[in-house]
Amino acid sequence: TGLDPAGIRDFYRILAELKAGGTTVVLSSHNLAEIQDRVDRVGLIRDGRIRAVGAVQALREERRLPLAVDFRLRPWARHVVLQALAALADCRVDLGPDRGTVTCDPARRMAVLSILTSLGDAVTELRLREPSLEDLFLAYTEP
Repeated sequence: TGLDPAGIRDFYRILAELKAGGTTVVLSSHNLAEIQDRVDRVGLIRDGRIRAVGAVQALREERRLPLAVDFRLRPWARHVVLQALAALADCRVDLGPDRGTVTCDPARRMAVLSILTSLGDAVTELRLREPSLEDLFLAYTEP
C-alpha cells in the first residue's frame, strides 16, 4: 500500500526473482485485483478462518462461478446476434445497441464463443471475463 506504479512494478519484480530462485513467498493483501494474476495459489481467510486454499483457476472451477463474454457488434447486426444467441437458453444475454454480454456457466464457454465467432463481421470484438479473485472471495466467505 502506498507505492507508486514504479515501486509496485519493482516490488513484484523482486518477488518474481525470489520465486524463480526457489523461494516460497507468502503475501497478504486486501487488494485482490492487484494480486490475482500474480499468484500461484491463494488462501481465502475471513473472520480468522481459512475458507479455501488452492490455485485461482481450481477454485473457480470448484465453485463454477459464471463467466462473461463481452463483445461489440455492428449496429445493423443486433437482430442477427440476438437470434443466434437464442440457442443459449441457459445463459443470460444482455444486448445493447453496440455492445453485449453473455453470462454463463464456464462449461458453456466454447458454445458461446463458437456462436459469436460464426457471425462473421457482425461481431467486431470479443473479451472473456473469468470470475475475479474478489468474486471467489465472496463465494467462499459469504454465509
